Amino acid sequence: MAGDDFQAHDIRARPITVLEAPIIGNAAHANVDEHQVEVTIDSRNEFLQVRIEEKNRLGDGLVGEKNLHDRRRVLGSMVLGAAALAARGALAEALRPTATTGDGPFYPDRLPLDTDNDLLLINDSATAAVGEIAHVTGRLLERSGAPVRNAVIEIWQSDVNGSYIHTQGRHEGKLDGNFQGYGRFLTDSEGRYYFRTIKPVSYTLNGQFRAPHIHFAVSKSGHRLMATQALVKGHEANERDLIVARIRDPAALETLMVEYRPLADTAGELEAQFDIVLGQTAEELADGSLAAPRAARRRG
Repeated sequence: MAGDDFQAHDIRARPITVLEAPIIGNAAHANVDEHQVEVTIDSRNEFLQVRIEEKNRLGDGLVGEKNLHDRRRVLGSMVLGAAALAARGALAEALRPTATTGDGPFYPDRLPLDTDNDLLLINDSATAAVGEIAHVTGRLLERSGAPVRNAVIEIWQSDVNGSYIHTQGRHEGKLDGNFQGYGRFLTDSEGRYYFRTIKPVSYTLNGQFRAPHIHFAVSKSGHRLMATQALVKGHEANERDLIVARIRDPAALETLMVEYRPLADTAGELEAQFDIVLGQTAEELADGSLAAPRAARRRG
């Protein structure tokens, strides 16, 4: 999928104050004399954009670039200075680390011959796997909002029968031989990834019930950084799931919930976005190796 098809991550910052104007989402509004000031924070690039509008006898109007520059000089210490400090604090605290759950028992004991990011087709097969087609995308981020590039995202999940490709993870001996069951993708410069797979289903294996989920693992420079699971937001089976029951913090649990929506201009296909926020930094050294993980520091 082309990069333009991805949506930029939307940081939902907690309200903070700039000129007694709370930042909600990524913008703040304040009145300075007769001017309406809007400060917009670009969460990917930490860029502050200031838009100043003034009211005059002719009605509302946008101040021109030259005037904007002049007014920045006058209002700079009041707006930009406060906004810059607020933006840094918001970006540092806005992203909650994705809860980790470990690999679980059914990480493939033998990798399939095809390990690409399209789990519906194995190599050049013309027969697709059974199930609701789902396009799963997202970004890999540090807590600051910075993207993590060149990291390997792995996913694995059961087929529509509730069977994994792991030899001990078969449900009643049923296995969709056309489902790849495992895939991996290298994140791009913006930390983005993409998989085409099926919407997960609930199952019972070895006497244990599980709500629908997809396993995710993140590695960089040969080091495993974390493993987690993405569950289906609002699914009734979540109430009976052991992972859901073990995560007592509702905010942490929410980091694993993914909404599946109809994909426009398709015959019943779905799309889902699952952004993964690392609780540890993934610092890459000059030689391309990965530094030992360290706890993410709070900044701002």
